[in-house]
Amino acid sequence: MKKLLLVTFFLAAYTLNAQAVDTFEDVAKIFETKCAGCHEGNNPQGKLNLVQPLDDLYTELFETEPTNPRAKEMDYKLVDAGYPTRSFLYRKIDGGLYHDINLENAEGKLMPTNGNKLTDAEKELVRQWILFGAPKEGEVVKKDILEEYYTEGGVPALERPDPPAEGEGFQLYLGRIFLEPKEEREYIYKYELKNPEPIEINRIDTRMNDQSHHFLFFKFDENKHQDEDEGLEEVTTLSSITGEAIAITNDTRMIGGWAYSSDIVLPEGTAYNWRANEVLKFNYHIKNYSETSIAPIELYVNVYTQAVGTASHEMRSDFLLYNPLSLVIEPGENSYEWVRRNFDGANSNDDVHLWLLGAHTHQLGTDFDIYQRMGDGSYGEQIYEGFYNFDYSFDQGFYDYAEPPMRIFDELYTIRAGDGLIMTADYNNPGTQSVRFGLTTADEMFGLFIQYLVGDISDLSSQWTVGIENETSANVGLEVFPNPTTGPATISYHLEEATTIQLEVFNTVGQRVANVVQGNQTPGDYQYSLNQNLTAGVYMVQLRVGEELVTKKLVVTE
Repeated sequence: MKKLLLVTFFLAAYTLNAQAVDTFEDVAKIFETKCAGCHEGNNPQGKLNLVQPLDDLYTELFETEPTNPRAKEMDYKLVDAGYPTRSFLYRKIDGGLYHDINLENAEGKLMPTNGNKLTDAEKELVRQWILFGAPKEGEVVKKDILEEYYTEGGVPALERPDPPAEGEGFQLYLGRIFLEPKEEREYIYKYELKNPEPIEINRIDTRMNDQSHHFLFFKFDENKHQDEDEGLEEVTTLSSITGEAIAITNDTRMIGGWAYSSDIVLPEGTAYNWRANEVLKFNYHIKNYSETSIAPIELYVNVYTQAVGTASHEMRSDFLLYNPLSLVIEPGENSYEWVRRNFDGANSNDDVHLWLLGAHTHQLGTDFDIYQRMGDGSYGEQIYEGFYNFDYSFDQGFYDYAEPPMRIFDELYTIRAGDGLIMTADYNNPGTQSVRFGLTTADEMFGLFIQYLVGDISDLSSQWTVGIENETSANVGLEVFPNPTTGPATISYHLEEATTIQLEVFNTVGQRVANVVQGNQTPGDYQYSLNQNLTAGVYMVQLRVGEELVTKKLVVTE
């Protein structure tokens, strides 16, 4: 028995040790295997020795200047922590794996040149190491996950949208982040824009994977980013509360928030203002709903600009959170009230002109309402009803936490800053244990998205160019409920005129799982039951109306 226990102990210790291989060590082995001959010894090509002890190799690579003149001109480093596109070492090996790497002739030839080509999984391992901050120790990604994805495939990658035309803006990109089946993660990512001049932005178009829970977009307060870690950093509930890696409000101002792909166009005469050398912060909460396939999560943000000074008013934006330590959802039904009277840039007597309001809870949320607060503290007019659909076009009769309504005011709604707003949120906890604030969908939140102007806006036009443009164009009011669902769902839509339609449901790998109805239909309201036994995951309900396609995400849970 003692021998058996001893063997078991050593096997366990060996297993733990085998699992604890540092990603940098694996990266070094790739260079040693594929780059030896050209980049070793006393006179290596480019004065870059890639075959040497780990400590020496890390010192040679990390945040050091390359010898290539063009790379120096572009301010690249051999390894720029968090930035694969600015890391000359990765640029030399990418070879078309990613769209954001275009090796210039002046940067030299693709490596390696000795015929020992890197596999896509090996290239990806190097990229992941850099994207996660190029740490000397620790595992940032599992090698077998990359091998499996690049040999067997997985959830389809996100299609890249066309970037803004030259002179009209630029495209930001984050990815890929690889999630195993059913895995859920939340990350923050500091991005130094390196823009030499201030920027004025009038539109932000965001494209996200269907597996996304939310994407929040911030800019740091001036000179408040120095202590922030480089590269992708995972956020946990504990780190969020203790301040080690606050994903939401740590020395930042919010730019926008998205539950899924949408295009935010600011009202004429307003803009987001970014300083020269702006530092941005991404907060990306993602979940792989597939039970069998690896998901390569990506994010594209098209930022559209105009000449500085075109707008006369700055659009201010915030994501506000109810006190995390006080949010406790006991078993059964719970209600919370929250008063907000502080607005960025506004004194208590200033007018605050609301443009956008949006709710944020997790899966226990059953309603979210917002009221104008009167001077005596009483409830005023209700200005946000959580039962509305995502684009706030009609009351759907229930609150959908996955796609909460986003209300954009056609005419700005004015309140006095010192009076403020009252938010109420209802929850239903069917379990037997309390649920507290947290970052996964099994935890809870009580948050508010808000965008507004401050002060005198009498110079602005009464005709607003506003809206959130989703990936659909036909105005048919396509709805799917309940959503999320554990079983059957109902699909409804409205036709204004006679037309041909086709209603189908697809899974995340593009396979059709249901052909609900197709043919010619007359004007009117239509409703269909979706009774297929769908496994847990994400589905796309697609309604083709004539030549236009309308889509809606459906989440099926266990």
